Amino acid sequence: MLGTDIIEQLKQFPVTNLVGEHAFGHLDYDITRRRNSTVHHRSSCKMLLWNSTVDWLSNQSKQQQEDLMTKAHKIAPALQLKHCQQEALVRLKVKERILQVERQKKEKEAKLRFYLSPLVGDFGVFQTFVTLKLAIGGCSVKVR
Repeated sequence: MLGTDIIEQLKQFPVTNLVGEHAFGHLDYDITRRRNSTVHHRSSCKMLLWNSTVDWLSNQSKQQQEDLMTKAHKIAPALQLKHCQQEALVRLKVKERILQVERQKKEKEAKLRFYLSPLVGDFGVFQTFVTLKLAIGGCSVKVR
C-alpha cells in the first residue's frame, strides 16, 4: 500500500493526458502550417501560449513592459543562435545514427556475401546470388 505522503502527491497530478495531447496537437499544427520555422520560434510560441506570459505581461505597468521587451529584444539573437546550435547538434546525432545503421546493414550484407560466395560462380552450386536467394528463400542479401 502507498504511503499517505505519496497519495497526497499523486492527487496533484492530472488524471488525463490532455496536456500532452494539446502539446502534440500544437506541434502537429506548427509542423504542417509553418514548415520552415525554427525550433526556437516554435518553442517561444509554445512557452507564450502555455505559461500565460502574455497575460502576466499585460498586468505589468507600461514602463515594466517596455523594459522587459527591450531586454528580450537584446538577448533574443544570442538565444536564437544557441537554439540553432542545439538543433544542428541534434540533427547531426540523428544523421550519424542513420549512417551507423546503414553501415551495419552493409557490413552484415558483405559478411553474408563473403560466406556465401563459394556457393556462387563457376565452381559453385548456384550461378548467381539471385538463384541462391530463390533457393534459400528469404535471405537478406540484396539482389542487384
